[in-house]
Amino acid sequence: MKYNLGKFGLETNLINGAVALQGLLVLPSTITIDANSPVRVNGNLVNSSGAVAVNYGLALGLSFFDGIIAIGWGGLFYDKRDFTGITGNPGNVYQSNFVYFNIQPISAIKALIIQVK
Repeated sequence: MKYNLGKFGLETNLINGAVALQGLLVLPSTITIDANSPVRVNGNLVNSSGAVAVNYGLALGLSFFDGIIAIGWGGLFYDKRDFTGITGNPGNVYQSNFVYFNIQPISAIKALIIQVK
């Protein structure tokens, strides 16, 4: 999948830098589905180039230890008009859910420097 998604996120401290809440909004944009994806192979896309509009996306997560580690869940929600001939459970086609896990080495180095001072 090729994409260049506009995003807007916020993070707020919950417990003195040990735990913070993260929220992310993905702005409307367009992605390109890989040529070997079942929806392209089966001809379920209106656009033969694989372009699909993303209506919006959301993510919610937590970060720990001044942002060194983060984990969360999110989803992208596609424009249903970009698909055709979908049978079965269409909810699995019209959205993509994801889990993220992130380690920020710069945050870890910053925390280490602050502790050494």
